[in-house]
Amino acid sequence: MFTLRREALLACSAVLLAVPTSMGVASAVPEDEALAATANDPQPPATDEATDEADDPFAGLGDKEFIIQRTLDGKGGVGMTSIKLRCGDDPASSESLDGLGAHPSPQLACDEIAAAGGDLNKLPGLPDYQCTEEDKAPSDEEAFFMGRGVWNDSKTSFSKSFTNVCDEIRETGHVNQVVAADLKGEHKG
Repeated sequence: MFTLRREALLACSAVLLAVPTSMGVASAVPEDEALAATANDPQPPATDEATDEADDPFAGLGDKEFIIQRTLDGKGGVGMTSIKLRCGDDPASSESLDGLGAHPSPQLACDEIAAAGGDLNKLPGLPDYQCTEEDKAPSDEEAFFMGRGVWNDSKTSFSKSFTNVCDEIRETGHVNQVVAADLKGEHKG
């Protein structure tokens, strides 16, 4: 990565040095000296903030903030929904991260996260949800539910695949944006 930066700097230096002085740009250092000086400059440290943030799935999340995603292909493509849930707001709020809309019931979702002590692995879900036969039927495509967030400065994450809507509703409840949209904020039980 740093080799690319060095090469880019060298290329920019060469372009600037090649600009005629009649254009109002003059170089006080001959081209070969400028390239040699740039090549000998110390390189930045190996840690790059942008790389660190890309490697940290919790980067950019404050306390009581969660990223909730659902996809049908497990890779973030088909049927992907992605939202940011803010449970520290009063009232709770959400924003769409994919342009498909915000969470329809952020307060219900945050209430369920709070009931789990902020641990996405302990969501209460809707265990008493009365599933229809259609809900119980195996789906043609698996649904993958993923969540990550921070609660009282503790990081939490959850990932699971579901083969039918009933299990997904019972386990993820209103935290799952797609389930919440189908339930329209109503508890069934």
